This record gives sequence, C-alpha cells and structure tokens, in this order.
Amino acid sequence: MALFSRKVAVNVDDVACFRDSVSGFTQSTHSCGDSLVKRLSEMSEDASARAKELKQVAESNERLYSSIKQLETGILRNIRMIKQELSNTPKTIEEEYTDKDGTVKVKKKTNPRYGELEFEIRREEHRLAQVRELSWKVYNEVSYSRRIANELAYSAGVLKNLIPEMQSEVRSIVSKAENAENSLESTIRAINNYMSFNFKA
Repeated sequence: MALFSRKVAVNVDDVACFRDSVSGFTQSTHSCGDSLVKRLSEMSEDASARAKELKQVAESNERLYSSIKQLETGILRNIRMIKQELSNTPKTIEEEYTDKDGTVKVKKKTNPRYGELEFEIRREEHRLAQVRELSWKVYNEVSYSRRIANELAYSAGVLKNLIPEMQSEVRSIVSKAENAENSLESTIRAINNYMSFNFKA
C-alpha cells in the first residue's frame, strides 16, 4: 500500500488566481492610498489658503468698520452742534413795518434759520441711520469672515494631521497584503514541488 497519494486538497491554478487577486488588491491599495493622501494634502492646502483669504477680507472689513464708526461719531457731533444752535435760535422773529396810516408796527413771522436748522437735523439723522445700517452689515461681514476663516484653518489642520495616520494605515494594509501574497507564492511552490515529487515504493 502506498504511503503517499498524488491527490492534493487544493488546485494550484485556484491558488495562483487568488494570489493574483491579492497582488491586484495590493497594487490598488497602494495606488488608492497615494491618491487619497495626495487629495488630503490638496484639501488641507486649499482650506488653509481660503482661510488666509478670508482673514484678509476680515481685516479689510475691520478697517472699513473703523472708518464707518468714525463717520458715525462725526455725524453725532454735527447733530449735537446743530441742536445746540437750534436751542439758541428763536422760532419766530419780529419784523417792523409801517401801515397805511404811517404807524410803525411789529409783526411776528417764522424764523427761516430755525427751519433750516430743523432740516439740517433731519438730514443728519437720516445720514446717521444709513451709516448705522452700513456699520451693522460690515460688522456682520467681519464676524462671518472671521468665523469661517477659523473653521477653515481648523479643518486644514485636521486634514493635515490625517495624512500621517492615513499613510500608516495604507502601509499596514499593503504590508499585510504583501505578506499574504508571499505566503500564497510559497504555497504554490510547495504544491508544485509536491506534484513533481517522485514517490517510490
């Protein structure tokens, strides 16, 4: 009775096919890993660049906001000065005239300067309302730009920190796949050696 049999539990072609699949997976993982790392790097750089742009926009808007607040202060000062003048200006003035009998009389009429000052106050208060509305809009733009810039800078940092971790994971997967590929290659050699071995009784 023979001690050995040429029957093998696995087909060498099936093992070779599986090895090729593992080899393809290794190459694909390596390629995808490189692409992913490159994309993470690009996204991090893009987010960082956009954060810098928005920071510059915020700084520019802050300068504009400061100018608007100065203009607002100037308008408030003008309003106070005009109101002060108005408080010292009579609403009516007296005007002398001679009637048909030759009698000198005095009549009261509206002081035109008082009306002019009232108009100036209304005009300045309208300007003040417009400036305050603009001030609020610019302030909101500054806040928004700052907030988004900070969020983008944070995201850029997170993405950048992911790169080494991703590289490590890819290396680990590729290494395991390569080990599996090598093991399968050894298995194929062992099967081929077994199949080509001459058994003698």
